[in-house]
Amino acid sequence: FGNAEKFDGRIWVRHHSANFKDLENQRFFNNDARLNANLYLENNLAVEGNIGYSYDRVHYYGYDHDSLSFDASGVRQDFKILDLGGRVYNTERTESDFSFSVAPSFYLLNDFYSNSETGFDLRLGATKWFNEKHPLKMVIRTDFTNLNTNDKETLNNIYLQPSFTFHADVVRLKVGGNFASNRDIFYVFPDVELNLRIFGDGLQIFGGLDGDLRKNNYRKTAEYNPWIQIRESRIRNTIWRNYFGGIRGDLGFLSYTAQAGYSTADNLALHQATFTSSGLTQFGLVYDTAQIFNIQGTLKLQPTKEL
Repeated sequence: FGNAEKFDGRIWVRHHSANFKDLENQRFFNNDARLNANLYLENNLAVEGNIGYSYDRVHYYGYDHDSLSFDASGVRQDFKILDLGGRVYNTERTESDFSFSVAPSFYLLNDFYSNSETGFDLRLGATKWFNEKHPLKMVIRTDFTNLNTNDKETLNNIYLQPSFTFHADVVRLKVGGNFASNRDIFYVFPDVELNLRIFGDGLQIFGGLDGDLRKNNYRKTAEYNPWIQIRESRIRNTIWRNYFGGIRGDLGFLSYTAQAGYSTADNLALHQATFTSSGLTQFGLVYDTAQIFNIQGTLKLQPTKEL
């Protein structure tokens, strides 16, 4: 919904559930609702606000069904998440080719076993264009997490992310860095990518390297594996470094990308099955170092404008 250039908004609701009656307690439901709105002010300024709520339920149905039986209320796990966020930004570049945004966000997570987590993320971003095509970007971000179980844990990251991208007919070069801090430990990750046009847009080669601190907080872990037992685990950062390269091209009716990458991950979060005294299967977090190799590709065919 909206009103010309004054404001616009969106309401989004989702429900997803299943109940496999042939296996006791293999059931779940997910409920999500979101409200987002933008208010457009003078001088190309805009204010965005959003609020969301999620209510999800799963059951620990991974037990020996031949010898054990549980009531659904005794093996359930609920996740209730409140999201609040906003943004102040300019809708168009200023006369001096400058744009900015200030975006705070907050969430509160509660589960069925009285575990809770709060997160606050503040992102400050600015971009200055030179000759209308070379962007100089700066992002400052604070990402704070507080987890309350039997103990209290904090996982606070601070980021400084500058970059400059140079565009020319044959070459595009991005040079930047990701400077991250956690618990008085400072990390420096490069953010570099080079793209060369060999035969116009038809054949291009590219390569680069980057890195990041990736949080394994309760929210992200439970989204990946809702049968996690967070009280027996610790939340940590994964120290991620990535190297990649490949080819891409656009022939008009056909576009393609082929890429290979190699990554190293320190403190990679792995999920290990654990068993309760009553016979339920849950999961705990263990951390290890890993090397990851991946290949990926896309192919897009457009024989006509309509297909």
